[in-house]
Amino acid sequence: MIYDYVESPIGKLLLAADDSGLRYIGFELGRHPVWIGDDWQRDHAALSAARAQLDAYFAGELIPGSRWVPVDRVGREVNALGLARTE
Repeated sequence: MIYDYVESPIGKLLLAADDSGLRYIGFELGRHPVWIGDDWQRDHAALSAARAQLDAYFAGELIPGSRWVPVDRVGREVNALGLARTE
């Protein structure tokens, strides 16, 4: 698993991905924290596309519900809140 942090208008966010794509977007210390595993590697460059999408989202250039490229392990698209789309 790779991870990185991104500063946002709503606070510091943790991004995590594996070979299948983006797995987690959430607050660094949220209600349901994701603990960084010993085998996780921080990789700023590998998460640059997800970071760019989040920057565009917070700048008002992407609308909620728009298509996000990274996918989670079960193949559902992930939006900026880390929620899988069902359609």
